Formats: sequence, C-alpha cells, structure tokens
Amino acid sequence: MESGLLIKDMTFIPEQGATAESIAELEAALPRPLLPEHRELLTTWNGLSLDVVKILAATDNQERIQSILSAQDWVPAENGNVAFAIDPSGFLYFQSTNGQVWSSDHDGGEITLLASSINEFVSDYLFGAQADRFMGEAWLAKLQQLGLCNEGPNNSFKPNPLRGSA
Repeated sequence: MESGLLIKDMTFIPEQGATAESIAELEAALPRPLLPEHRELLTTWNGLSLDVVKILAATDNQERIQSILSAQDWVPAENGNVAFAIDPSGFLYFQSTNGQVWSSDHDGGEITLLASSINEFVSDYLFGAQADRFMGEAWLAKLQQLGLCNEGPNNSFKPNPLRGSA
C-alpha cells in the first residue's frame, strides 16, 4: 500500500485465509476440486479486493469480496472451469482444469486465454510484463515508475515480488 499503486479505500486484504472446512464446503459445490495454487491463495487471504481486480473468496462473509460460488454461474460450464476473479469493467476470470486463467467479457462474451496459471496471471498480467493488456500502457508505466516491474534481459519486463509492496 505504501507505493501508492492501489487506492487504499478501494482495497481490502483479509487478515485471515479460508479455513480447511470452508474450502472443503466450497469444493463440494464446485465442478471439481481447486487446484493447489488456487487453494493456497485462499488459505493465505481468502480473496483480495484490490481496486483493479477482486480475487474471489471461498466464503460469502468476506467484507467487500464476493465468493467464488456467487460468480460461478457466469463461468463457461464446460471442462470444470472455476471462477477466480472479477474486475470493475465487467470481466470474469476463471481457471480451467489444466490451471490456465481465462477471461470472459461480460459485455461481449469473448473468452480469452491470459495465463498458464494463477501465479502467472498475477505476476505477469496484472503486475508485470503484460500489465498493459490488463489496464493499458499507463498502468504498465506506473508499475515501472514505482519499480514494481523492471526491464529485464532482451528488453522483456520482469516483475518484482509484490507481497507487501502494492
């Protein structure tokens, strides 16, 4: 929060992650069990509400964070897809059974592959080399200005760890 990248009043980071019991209840209602990286994210934070994206929670009772089940009806049903995140512009992000993260445009219905994993989605698409695809060139420039995304070998951008920096 100290970097000024995210608006403090529009950001909520839970103090506790989801319990094993709440994750088990969630998985029983989903088309498949959560993949390990998704489960790890939920047990660490149980969702995140950042002003640019909301990572969905395992439970309904999180302040300012929707649950995965509340968005699951919007996810393309085939292949065991599971809702993962939403953003203010109407995009839904979901994870397929092979771990890939896809976006679904609420307005036009277009479905696009974004990343091979949740970790890549966060580190590369939201806060890294492909951040311009998420929020435009100004977002990428702000990340670079704050030192959160540095130019790497071959002029490719490599994200710095963001834990506690955003």
